[in-house]
Amino acid sequence: MKRINKTLLSPNASKSKRVKKYQEFVTIILLHDQPVNKKRSFSSIEAFDASNIILLEHQISAIHKKFAKYEIIVCTNFISSTANIYIKNKYKKFNVRVIENKDFDTCNSCESTRLCLQNTSNDRIFIINGKIFFDYKIFNNLDLNENFAISSPNKEYNLDVGLNIDGDKNISYFSYGAKKQWTEILFLNNRRIIQDLEKILVNSIFKKKFLFEAINEIIPKHKILFTKSTSGKAIKIQNKKTLDLIGKTT
Repeated sequence: MKRINKTLLSPNASKSKRVKKYQEFVTIILLHDQPVNKKRSFSSIEAFDASNIILLEHQISAIHKKFAKYEIIVCTNFISSTANIYIKNKYKKFNVRVIENKDFDTCNSCESTRLCLQNTSNDRIFIINGKIFFDYKIFNNLDLNENFAISSPNKEYNLDVGLNIDGDKNISYFSYGAKKQWTEILFLNNRRIIQDLEKILVNSIFKKKFLFEAINEIIPKHKILFTKSTSGKAIKIQNKKTLDLIGKTT
């Protein structure tokens, strides 16, 4: 497997290649509530062989490279204690914290998102599927004054949830098998849409539903724009086999 350039992934990356950072304070929710595969022994935060970089560490590094001011909320499952210790030791100087979804076996991403939204008062929020391996370029050229979902321009690995648009940019709904691929990166930029999403998520019938199903409920009231990534990569890690693909695509 091709080795990943650790310098590019590190929070202490070389200053020789300066990357323009967003100055707005953002909250970034990483939904690591489900294991990468169904075996409990191989979870979404355990160390694995990707040039000695774990998925969460890569995500935090990519975020750090593009955002000057942020908080990261990581929703985890049965490994919350391990994840919490790891983050406190590795990222003591970073604004990262862990939220546990104790009902991850019976709930889905809607419940995990609800728990995370309860733990922030910020009005600019990214919600990202924790299984997505993304590079920092996925955040290039974004307008943080809009609500948007980032679409992948290419047929990337395992991006199974898509979106349809009404007109040029307005998203009409999210679903499996939709025309355009979604990176499962969503951005909400104001208190009204966040509060309306929370009202949907608190409904018990949504505990077992996917986040995109809740988003579909608020689309008629709030405009969410289609934003295409022109250079960033997004790969959904489902198992060790798809993890190995990272080395071939980076």
